[in-house]
Amino acid sequence: MGIEKPYVFERHDLGAPPGRPRPVDVEARVRDLVQPASEGVAVAGHPLRVPFDLRHEAAADDLRALITTRFRERRPNADDTTWEHFATQVEGLARHAAMADNELKHAITLTIDAL
Repeated sequence: MGIEKPYVFERHDLGAPPGRPRPVDVEARVRDLVQPASEGVAVAGHPLRVPFDLRHEAAADDLRALITTRFRERRPNADDTTWEHFATQVEGLARHAAMADNELKHAITLTIDAL
């Protein structure tokens, strides 16, 4: 008495094994995630104010650079699943934030570290 083989195995319908996950283009994804907006920056579609001493474009570039650098340091092999999980977390952070300040940057940094 042995273990029965799955039906697809006996029919030779298993197909090719799954390939390795392809790394995600972090820069392109971050450009879509963080964009300058009329009132400040839009993070995951949520408009956030920026500190008064920053231009909107500079604030967006600063946040993009932070996310891109940290992602490359901590998750160089990130795939689509990792990015989707991160984007969901950031959307939740942005939904409850009023400003794109150091507190939000710190929360995003911790989110990347926890992936």
